[in-house]
Amino acid sequence: MRTRRKYTDEFKREAVRLASSPGSSIASVATDLGIDRSVVADWVKKTRQGRYEPTPGKPLKTESQGELEQLRRELAKVKMERDILKKALGYFAKDPTRGSASLPNIARCGRFESRVRSWKSRPVASMNGSAGRSASAPGRTKS
Repeated sequence: MRTRRKYTDEFKREAVRLASSPGSSIASVATDLGIDRSVVADWVKKTRQGRYEPTPGKPLKTESQGELEQLRRELAKVKMERDILKKALGYFAKDPTRGSASLPNIARCGRFESRVRSWKSRPVASMNGSAGRSASAPGRTKS
């Protein structure tokens, strides 16, 4: 795998200037400079669209353009994270009767079973503080 080459802003500007001059083509400039034609074509396209600053001495990308690109990258990352979380939620929210791991299924595995039974049979405190209901009959009070 090749490493990605980095070109200076001045090199890019000069390549665009040469490719834009009359009597020369993008392919010939790219061959002369020893780089791929698509790279030079991309630089020319970005300059024509206003995404690259053609004036020497200034940064190639304006500050607002750099910020916009950073925000777009960050948005793409956040969308990817959101999609992963959606898939995880769908996976863990499956119906327990279909065999996914849930508390009742986990509770049936040996060593936790007695603890769960004792937890289910304990009295539940009502709103006034008394232990009038049991967990086995939710919503009903003892007579």
